[in-house]
Amino acid sequence: MFRFNRKTVLSPYPAELKFALFAGVNILAFVLHAPWALILLAAFGFGCLLIIRYESLLQLVLGLGMFLFFVDVWFFIFFSDFLPIDRFLLETNLRMTVVFFSAAVFSTVTDPFDILKLLRRLKIPEAVSLPVYIVLRFLPEIERQFEDIKAIQRLKGATWKNPGLLIARHLIPLTFVVLERANELSIAYYLRRKNGRI
Repeated sequence: MFRFNRKTVLSPYPAELKFALFAGVNILAFVLHAPWALILLAAFGFGCLLIIRYESLLQLVLGLGMFLFFVDVWFFIFFSDFLPIDRFLLETNLRMTVVFFSAAVFSTVTDPFDILKLLRRLKIPEAVSLPVYIVLRFLPEIERQFEDIKAIQRLKGATWKNPGLLIARHLIPLTFVVLERANELSIAYYLRRKNGRI
């Protein structure tokens, strides 16, 4: 879902400019309180996703919608006595939409290594910058692995007749893939650290 794409309209611009836009949009999302301004920011993010031809736009919108629905239900159940829930949920949903859209745009148009270099130039501690790099670099690879696992299970005839078995057939191989990648990453990081390249 968050795959770097060199061929987008915004990819050639420097990482600093893209980061400034990303940070500015997110700061505005949390500073502004007027719903119309937040709607404009969300529309701006959606427009950017359309401009860069974001390949998983439908998945992003559906996933975000489901996430916000469950968060709204949870807030309504537990906090409706304490907060003016309707306005609070509207603002929160719009803010989360802006954050997700801007993160999708930023991660699609910016190379993960450029993000790591930028975070180092900004003197962000390695304890923060390295996990950000790893997530942006290897999430697309894990997503590809998951798609391969789904295709293999489909060829084996896995159906939704037994959802527990279907989920197990997907999660167990994916867990092993993730653990294998984590092991490879830790070894690579250790060797780079030992050789002084990090």
